[in-house]
Amino acid sequence: GFLATLVLGISLGTGMSKRSSSQALQNQQQWGLIPTSARYLPLRDALVELHDGDRTPFLSVDSLHHQALLFIADEDPRQLSPDDPSLGQRFALAMLFYSTYGMTWNSKRSWMTGETECDWEGVFCAQDGEHVDSIVLSKNGLKGNVSDLFLIHDLQQLDLSHNKGLQGSRVPESLGSLHLLRSVHLSGCGLVGTIPESLWTERIEIIDFSSNEITGHLSPAIKESMSLQKLLLENNSLDGPIPDAIGDLPLLNELRFGMNKFSGEIANLNKLAALRVLTLQDNQLTGSLPNLPPKIRVVDVSNNTLVGILGAKVKDLPELMELSVQGNFFSDNLDELDLSKSLSLELLYLNDNHFRSTKFPEWIAPLMQLRELKLYGNAGVVGNGIPDTVCDLVNFISLEILAIDCNHVVCTCCTHCCTALGECMQETPDEFSM
Repeated sequence: GFLATLVLGISLGTGMSKRSSSQALQNQQQWGLIPTSARYLPLRDALVELHDGDRTPFLSVDSLHHQALLFIADEDPRQLSPDDPSLGQRFALAMLFYSTYGMTWNSKRSWMTGETECDWEGVFCAQDGEHVDSIVLSKNGLKGNVSDLFLIHDLQQLDLSHNKGLQGSRVPESLGSLHLLRSVHLSGCGLVGTIPESLWTERIEIIDFSSNEITGHLSPAIKESMSLQKLLLENNSLDGPIPDAIGDLPLLNELRFGMNKFSGEIANLNKLAALRVLTLQDNQLTGSLPNLPPKIRVVDVSNNTLVGILGAKVKDLPELMELSVQGNFFSDNLDELDLSKSLSLELLYLNDNHFRSTKFPEWIAPLMQLRELKLYGNAGVVGNGIPDTVCDLVNFISLEILAIDCNHVVCTCCTHCCTALGECMQETPDEFSM
């Protein structure tokens, strides 16, 4: 009887042990993979804690999180401990490497080696030599998707621009949680989707998402971005109105919204004392041109549906260098469109509007820096000749292109004669062309 009881007890104990081991194995498999080393579990637990206790990203053996964890635990020569302050940023950089196919980058010096991440190419650290504050990997052959970077807490600059292999990926939502982020450069990457609302923070200074495939409206949350200096969104598919709140961003000096689908009227911009560049060309904007800040240098509102009188809005801009308003419905008398105070003006495109004049405007003569003047496509502009003072700009000074409708204006010094359809023929045997 005793022997039978002993055998039964051993059997039960063995069974319980097997069930316990089986349960433990099952629990580990729920995490994605059985630990590959003694370092795996403590590092995984530390990283889960950095993710605010969320273990979901680590549940799959195919996840980027799991792949980066295996690097940190088993492959990284640095063999970081779970309480190492640089664990989070090194893990996040490993994720970026895997998510953008780092093995095929144009250059990846020191990446995924035993060197500190501050020595990895394109990664820059603060003066303490420990905290990553900039990632610059432009034109480096990245492809795939940009992974979450929120564990790089000290990141101030991110430049992944002109990596066409990122086409079809989205702007990472996590960028808005980087509390020190100042500038984001993701131009020329073929990104899709919308701009994360969380990105409009009071600390952001530069956003360059130009030449992508971004859609949607601009969020009213842009009003929070009081430090914003450059907002470059040209050549996307953004639509809807331009938020009025843009007119209240005191440090904004460059606003490039050209080649989108923005509609409605242009916000009031005259309070933007720092604004130097405004490009809104090739949109669906209506209404009149608003008053412009006095120190603006570049204005391009071409190819919209703007109407009204232009003169009062542009006559007192002494630093103006480029004015492009072609392809609208402005209807000034050119004698009253006096830009003689803009002595730095180099490019002046007035073509394809409803301007009118019976004589060629003499206020052009003092513009000694003017290189290109286009006036064709304005049926109301007629005249018997070009003043000698304007011809002197062509013959002796700086004017390389003087393009008008020679059927309506007698011109002996024009470099190009154009038709109402905008077809221009070069009139003088020089090096310049349209």
